[in-house]
Amino acid sequence: MAIAKVKTFSQYGKAYMVKEITYKLPGAQKPYQKALQGMTDITTYDPEVGTWEVTYYVPGGESPSLYNGAEDYNAVLLMEDGTTVTVKSGVVQGAPEPNNTEKTVKITVHSINIVESISSN
Repeated sequence: MAIAKVKTFSQYGKAYMVKEITYKLPGAQKPYQKALQGMTDITTYDPEVGTWEVTYYVPGGESPSLYNGAEDYNAVLLMEDGTTVTVKSGVVQGAPEPNNTEKTVKITVHSINIVESISSN
């Protein structure tokens, strides 16, 4: 899901300015088994890990690789419409992708604990 209009964003409780952020909530796939009689419903589920990709502005004095390899990544996103998205116990995948011209870095996080909650204001 692509996100527009970010109100606040923090990683480990520290606020950052966001250039772009997308996420996909964890889910499950229910595979179907092929049989001679056609497709057969089976009762196993394959979990799908959630994905969080964020490009944020790197503050002065901070390394773009600060969260590289993090295995207990935590972040909170609050959107202008009151939707809150939290990531807990995430794992930063691959190397960060810094852009020195824009002073931004992109990281990808996988987690089974990405939760979206909508405010009932």
